[in-house]
Amino acid sequence: MQQRFTGKTTQEYIHLQLEDKAKSLLWSTQKSVSEIAYTLGFDHSSHFTRLFKSKTGYAPSDYRHLN
Repeated sequence: MQQRFTGKTTQEYIHLQLEDKAKSLLWSTQKSVSEIAYTLGFDHSSHFTRLFKSKTGYAPSDYRHLN
């Protein structure tokens, strides 16, 4: 059903939302990558880092220093 409205699968849509929220938190807070991962519901920060890097091409800590 989700794909009909967004053109994305449910998993793709969730990952996109997580990516957007993570980018916002990385730029607007001084929280550690681990704190951001846990805030977003990840049990292990390594899972968050892997997903973020696969979507953006950057590790979260590297992305934070782009701007």
